[in-house]
Amino acid sequence: MRSFLTFLLILSVSSLKAQTYQSHFQEASSAYKANDYSQMLVEMKNAHRLRPQHQTLIYYLAIAHSLNNNIDSANYWLRKVVSIDAKNYDLERGDFNKLKNTQAYKDLSAYQLEMMKTIINSDTAFVINDQTLHIEDVAYNPFQNSYLLSSINKRNIYSFTGEGLKTVFEKSFPFAITGMTIQDSILWFAGAGFLEAGLDQNDSNLEKSKLYKANLKNGVLLDSISVEDNQNHIFGDVVLSVHGRVLVSDSKANIIYRLDKGKLVKWISTDKILSLQGIAQIGEKVFLADYSQGLFLFDTVQNSMQKIETQPDLALKGIDGLYAYKNGLIAIQNGVTPNRITYLQFNEDYDKVRSFEYLEKNHPAMGEPTLGFIQNDSLFYVANSFWGFNKEGNIQNDNGIKPVILNLPLTNFSRTFRK
Repeated sequence: MRSFLTFLLILSVSSLKAQTYQSHFQEASSAYKANDYSQMLVEMKNAHRLRPQHQTLIYYLAIAHSLNNNIDSANYWLRKVVSIDAKNYDLERGDFNKLKNTQAYKDLSAYQLEMMKTIINSDTAFVINDQTLHIEDVAYNPFQNSYLLSSINKRNIYSFTGEGLKTVFEKSFPFAITGMTIQDSILWFAGAGFLEAGLDQNDSNLEKSKLYKANLKNGVLLDSISVEDNQNHIFGDVVLSVHGRVLVSDSKANIIYRLDKGKLVKWISTDKILSLQGIAQIGEKVFLADYSQGLFLFDTVQNSMQKIETQPDLALKGIDGLYAYKNGLIAIQNGVTPNRITYLQFNEDYDKVRSFEYLEKNHPAMGEPTLGFIQNDSLFYVANSFWGFNKEGNIQNDNGIKPVILNLPLTNFSRTFRK
């Protein structure tokens, strides 16, 4: 669920921290203009410490190291920038002149090309003709042999078959429909109130959310459930735990709720996360995707939370959808450039990434990939959710782009998925 909303949520959770890292950045900028490169480095280190995955901060940290003759550090951080965004940062600027004769710097060009390389392993599952339909998630209804599509701007769920597209429910909901999951003959789905759903600033449903329950066989709505408090909530992902419990992520409160006897109860809560997105579970390990920081691990046995260690060339920010598969995780990343689908394998304790592979990257249909589902060893996912086209519920799609659902066969990666 990436949009301007996501960044507002990050800022609202950490406004004081944001002001602090921004003030350090401003101090570093002033020091740079005064040719005080030593002070610039001090301030950039302070800013980076507060927002360690912010690619712009990392880029200027690399500049500060370069200007202070810290050649190895400058090359290290510049490579980290490319791992996050391989397109939008100038590697040739004069501030890097001291690096240009080093092998590490020369290798950057090849690495940049490699990161921008297109990897296509999916087939097109289907294309939607409605160019105004902002889709967030896709699921499969085995009872009607149809695909279900959750809509942000039209606030309904659509059923797609070879005969076309139709709404599942007669009336639209007061919320955008975000994540979905299927449990036997039940469809669970989340509704969230924000401007992209066409709500105005005074709407009582703004930043409110509900979990809905419906019968897959006949499309009858069975129940709607809210958190019983007076706080704001933005429900995103809906998944089933390994024990069959319904879990809901709240990117406003950064809480995972669990459905218990018809009520949503707080299950996992932490102030370490700024913008909670995808959730997945392997055994008793729960993985939480923070859109701006990367992956976190919650151990349900130890009741402990920690950030997962990664590898130098692997960026774990910008994860939206997150799915367990073959003792590893598949991450749909739309907060990096280029967009990518990444498979992650871990050490025995699942607190460090052991290896990774890009299953799909820079696919021409990837406008903004979001959520999906795994079935029969294939990942079906929304390739181009219309967040960039959505202006308060109105879709400004001047190029007539159609929503695309891709089917990524996972059997092609048997060696990758070997434990």
